[in-house]
Amino acid sequence: MKKIILSTVFCSLSLFAIDSNNTNIGTDASVLKSSELNLIQTMLPNTKISKYQKSIIDGFYEIYFDNGQIIYVSPYKELMLFGEIMTKAGHSITGANRAKWQEELSSKEIQNSSIDKLIEHSKKAVFNKGSQNDYSFVLFTDPECPYCKTVETFFSENNTTVYFNFTPLPFHKNARNLSELALSSLDFKKTLNEIHDGAIPDIKITNDAKKQLENMEELGKALKVAGTPKIYVISQKDNKIVDVVNGANIPQLEKYLNK
Repeated sequence: MKKIILSTVFCSLSLFAIDSNNTNIGTDASVLKSSELNLIQTMLPNTKISKYQKSIIDGFYEIYFDNGQIIYVSPYKELMLFGEIMTKAGHSITGANRAKWQEELSSKEIQNSSIDKLIEHSKKAVFNKGSQNDYSFVLFTDPECPYCKTVETFFSENNTTVYFNFTPLPFHKNARNLSELALSSLDFKKTLNEIHDGAIPDIKITNDAKKQLENMEELGKALKVAGTPKIYVISQKDNKIVDVVNGANIPQLEKYLNK
């Protein structure tokens, strides 16, 4: 039995990435010329491919994206499926594969990321008692992303230290303006709350805020941040990145809260 669920936990750009059965595209020219890959490519033109494999559903391929998500395509029937494949017992096959894929991506991101770069242009916010000597968080967020609001509310209700990097997505028409307003504010946390409540604060946008946002966006592009929220978890004790969380995965974040 299959069941399609259309909900998700992050705001994403329409960026796709696929690979061939666990083979990195670009390392073997013959893979690029395979009839199977070319067939899939007809469903996703002008798309960088990073991973794919045959789906449990006959005629469909499971397509993996750089933002950690999975979709299904049938080039034979020219169909695309967005959602979860569930067993009769309620186990999400898609969820299990997605978790494994996100863990793989996180491992690569941790290796290729620098704490100094992550926080260089960020806006630091200390909530309640702060993270103290445990874990701090680098958050890539969009002011109009509802899942980002969920994560920001979670941080504000706990002892956390968060480094904000605004990444306004192009389909959120007010996101850039709201980001600049927040960065221009003398009371950053208060302004964030106003934005969450749907209010537009009466603040003059500064040139420094505009430049800071540009630097944040450049970092997002360099890290290929395709969706929000995206959170890097830093061990302050060991001074290293220990995890990357994609989407509003509150249970995953809870593991790093102060005890």
